[in-house]
Amino acid sequence: MGKHWYSTKFLWIIFLLIGKVTLAQANGVLPGDIDLKSANEQLSHVSSQLATGKLDSASLFENVEGIKALQEKSKVCIEEGSKQLASINDLLKATEIIGRSDEESENYRYLKDKKQRYAKHIAGCKLFIFRSQETLNEFKSNIQTLTSSKTLKKTTPIWKVMDSQVIENFKVDTSSFLKSLGINHFGPRSLTVLGLLLLTGIIFYFALRKKLASLLSGRESPTSIATHSLMTLKIFSPYIITTLIISGYISIMFAGEDPTPSLMPISHIALGYVLAIMLSYFTLNLPPANMTENWLPILQKKIFLSIFWVLTLMFIRYELIFLLDTQPFTSEQIDIARTLYITIFTSTVLWVTWHIFHLPFFQNKKQFLSTRIAKLIVISFFLSIILLEWMGHHNLSVFLIRSVVLSLLMILILLVSFHFIGKILYRLEDYRFKVSQKLHYYMGVKSHKTLYEITIIKISLYLIILALSIITFMEIWGVSLITIDSIKTGLIEGITLLNIHIAPLKLVMGFMVFAISNILGKLLCAYVAHRSNVEHEKETQVAFASILHYITFTVSVLIAMLVAGVNFTGIAIIAGALSVGAGFGLQNIVNNFICGVILLMQKPVKPGDRVVVDETEGFIRKIRILSTQITTMSKEDVIIPNSYLISNPITNYMFRDRLWRVICTVGVAYGSDVDLVKQLLLNVAAQHPEVLQETSNKPAVLFRSFGDNSLIFELWSIIRDVNKKFHIESDLNFAIDRTFREHGVVIAFPQLDLHVKEVKPKPQ
Repeated sequence: MGKHWYSTKFLWIIFLLIGKVTLAQANGVLPGDIDLKSANEQLSHVSSQLATGKLDSASLFENVEGIKALQEKSKVCIEEGSKQLASINDLLKATEIIGRSDEESENYRYLKDKKQRYAKHIAGCKLFIFRSQETLNEFKSNIQTLTSSKTLKKTTPIWKVMDSQVIENFKVDTSSFLKSLGINHFGPRSLTVLGLLLLTGIIFYFALRKKLASLLSGRESPTSIATHSLMTLKIFSPYIITTLIISGYISIMFAGEDPTPSLMPISHIALGYVLAIMLSYFTLNLPPANMTENWLPILQKKIFLSIFWVLTLMFIRYELIFLLDTQPFTSEQIDIARTLYITIFTSTVLWVTWHIFHLPFFQNKKQFLSTRIAKLIVISFFLSIILLEWMGHHNLSVFLIRSVVLSLLMILILLVSFHFIGKILYRLEDYRFKVSQKLHYYMGVKSHKTLYEITIIKISLYLIILALSIITFMEIWGVSLITIDSIKTGLIEGITLLNIHIAPLKLVMGFMVFAISNILGKLLCAYVAHRSNVEHEKETQVAFASILHYITFTVSVLIAMLVAGVNFTGIAIIAGALSVGAGFGLQNIVNNFICGVILLMQKPVKPGDRVVVDETEGFIRKIRILSTQITTMSKEDVIIPNSYLISNPITNYMFRDRLWRVICTVGVAYGSDVDLVKQLLLNVAAQHPEVLQETSNKPAVLFRSFGDNSLIFELWSIIRDVNKKFHIESDLNFAIDRTFREHGVVIAFPQLDLHVKEVKPKPQ
């Protein structure tokens, strides 16, 4: 015992020396790499400036970014400091175990001092995070105030600055505009090169069009996504090729120019404009998944028309910005141009919105009054925006029209996203589509079964998109940053209700990860079951695939729980309780589970085997992890616990092979030629194709007994497939009856002679 004590003490001393060396290397360096003194000074400076309102927006954002960086350093300080404190506590315990000599007392004081310094530094970091969060909340409030005041700021009404002199001086300097565009860089040589490139693009377009036409002619389904992609490419290919050639040539030509000519960004915007319209057309004109939705094509056309005009006006806006930047216009002239653009843009948005009321939903007579009220509200709102612009509330009108347009676009994107996701997942789920048939096959799922994983993925995507859309709507309409951050924190980090922590976004992501993981697991299991490389051992592959399915399912659940942020400490406690319960209330479940694994591995019975369990005869349909399903001859499903199959006798007709002996019993009349009867029975067995004729399995006729009314014979025949025993027995009986009739052999039947004796009445 003494040797053991000294060896333990020696190990603790070594551990203490290593820890001391490690801490000595970090002597004077506190965790987190943050100077709390300067950080608090900077925080106090920003707080005082916020209180006095002396900082503008740019300075506010600059200082806030610095505070956020210091906040991250403080979090690192807390994390690293906590680890160091844990190490110091371990060393202090070691010092207490090995005793305290003079040197060890010095080490103990050193560790206590180190612990106090680290704890003080961590507390300072926590206090800084608390104070900085208050400052950030105050900053967000100030930003909200500045934004509101800027939005409500009024300028001179447009009719006061609009006079004849201002309008007459509204002239465009064509030479300066063309010079800013970079037109003067184009000479005969560059124009010739551009013309040759465009000619090459035209030749390429015709070749591409011919190729696309040949591909489309060979398509069987006109409503497939691939066919729609080819059609979209065929329609927009000339515009894409043209803008791509011009944009690419201008980018190469103006590379290195300072300042960059305006034609270069304009060409890039034009290319993006064409691509955006093509993407909108492709997304909105996908063939409907449900052909009964007759209103859907109308909605798609209206949405595409809305997006087209909004994109067109945005493209014009960028062109006007480049024009105004190159012209010496006065502020009054710029205000007039801006007001005219806002008026035209608002009128266009009103016209686009007005088309929505032509949908069948608004044409319903029951919705007549509500439709009229909605039309009146929409007209009043957009006319109010135009009136505010002309009255000088430019920022407010821009905010309103910008918010409305972005909200409409968000609604359209939301509807299109829902429709697109629903369409794709519907094709994966509905067995009428080839892609769904392949997915069902590769997952090992029957055609009539619903893929619940697809439904989970669809609902999860809907919820995620909806949450992001709500946050985006709030940002568009200028909701307080504090409120938005609180909602984001609640969605991501979660909330606590009744001591239960719930993180909605993580929970949804967990469900989606579970569905995807389970799909991958089923694909792997089906691959193992279908692609067997072991000859005559398909059942082994199926059994292994069944076990693999439960393993992949368990892994999917664990991954989903990890993504959802489940506390595994609580799960460990629950698992411990379940392990205790397994020895009591759950022992039958555990017993059936283990027996199921034994059935799958040792295979005393396999799916497809014909068995008899007690008085139940049928086929093994499926061996599950807790029970086995048997389908009887009457198409009844009998569920038997796996433990019962292991602990009780089972008759398996197909354990070794499918052979079966059919016994046909027949009685002939006394006086019949027994040799003839034997030969006729052997001929009947020889003529049936399912009866084996090999030497070891040759049919046999047995003269079993002398019955009361007949001579009893039995025909023993070995057949190839036990599953056909009833049909073959019936065929043999028909053949025996026919053969005996042809050869005059009488099949005896029970006879009873009744003798009636007359009894004379007694004389009276």
